[in-house]
Amino acid sequence: MRSSTKIALLCFVFALPTTVRSQDAEMQTRFMMLNQQQCPENNMGAIMDIVESVLAPSLSELEEEGSIDDWGVLTHAWGDEYNFNFYMVTQNERAFLDAWDSLITKSNEADPEWYDKLTPLCVAHKDNMYTLRDYAE
Repeated sequence: MRSSTKIALLCFVFALPTTVRSQDAEMQTRFMMLNQQQCPENNMGAIMDIVESVLAPSLSELEEEGSIDDWGVLTHAWGDEYNFNFYMVTQNERAFLDAWDSLITKSNEADPEWYDKLTPLCVAHKDNMYTLRDYAE
C-alpha cells in the first residue's frame, strides 16, 4: 500500500469515532410534513400576512397543547422555484393527521376565508412526508 493511501486510511479511521454515533445510541423517530409552494415573488407579502394572522397563531396553539413538536416557515428569493415552504413535526403520522385536522379547524375559526385567499397566490405545490431519525446518546 502506498504511503499516501495509508495516511488517508489512518485519517479516516481516527476521525471515525467523532463522526459515527455510538452503537449504544438510541434512535428516536418523529414525523415531518413539508409543504412546498411555488409563488410569484410579488405575492409573498400577502402570503406572509395570512401566515402571521391565521396560521402562526393556530400552529403555535397546537405546539403549546403538545399536538405538534415544532413548525416553521422557510422562504427564499434565490434557490429552486418552491419559494414558500412550511413544515410541521409530530411524534408520528397519526399525530400529524390529527394535528392537521385541528390546524384546519382553528384556522377556519380565525378566518373562514383564509384558504380561499391563500390558494390563488401560488401556482403549484407539493407535499412531502418524512420520518426523522434522531440518534440520542
